[in-house]
Amino acid sequence: MNGEYNIDGVGSIAGGEYQRLVIDGVGSVNGDLTSEYIEINGAGKFKGKVKAKSIEIDGSAKFLDDTICEELEIDGSGNFKENLGVDNLEVNGSAKIEKVIQGVKADIGGGLVALEGAEFENISINGAFKTLKSLEVEELRCDGVLNIGEELNGEKVIISLRGTSKVRIIGGHEIKVKKRSFCGASQIFSMIKDLFSAEEAAYDGLTCEEIEGDEIDIEYTKSKVVRGNNVVIGDKCEIGKVEYSESIEVSPSSKIREKVKVQK
Repeated sequence: MNGEYNIDGVGSIAGGEYQRLVIDGVGSVNGDLTSEYIEINGAGKFKGKVKAKSIEIDGSAKFLDDTICEELEIDGSGNFKENLGVDNLEVNGSAKIEKVIQGVKADIGGGLVALEGAEFENISINGAFKTLKSLEVEELRCDGVLNIGEELNGEKVIISLRGTSKVRIIGGHEIKVKKRSFCGASQIFSMIKDLFSAEEAAYDGLTCEEIEGDEIDIEYTKSKVVRGNNVVIGDKCEIGKVEYSESIEVSPSSKIREKVKVQK
């Protein structure tokens, strides 16, 4: 394994194995790369497969093939054309994955787009997350914006609404959706504008087709169907049909077309 290699101006390397690769200028890696540490403070392009222990992006980086790493921190912008595998992900800038991302833990303070879906054990979202497909998790805590084209599945799904969010189907054991006041409103409004059409963004809440879980407690939510054992429909909800097997509570400010008690 080679030692440290630094690209200060404009340069490129063929690939290979390095202890540490630092790009402070404009650099490209033209083949497969294995490195303990990769640091990008300028602009980097990686044309082959990348495997690393740690990747830090403070500038901008584009990865054209599969990327695998233990730690990935993005304070600038990262674009991944293929699959991304990462144990621990932190995004304070922006990241776009055009295929699938799989990981253990994610902390999203900026914006993450995973076009073909994402899988994590735990994910915390204080910014914005979007996928055209599904998000599979053990536990999700969102204090930001969601736009999920297919399904959000998790044992524990906790959503604090900060404006518009949209998820086609939510499934899990415990599902909680609560409204909170805006904090950092200008940043959140910017994210909403980027993720939703003007018509979608006009609704200040969560829009779903279906919500199904054991324990459900929601407010400021529109959904065609809600199914659960114990269901609490809080303020400002619009629900087509609620199916519950044990108990139901409904706020006077919410509208439900049909309530049905079913056998568990």
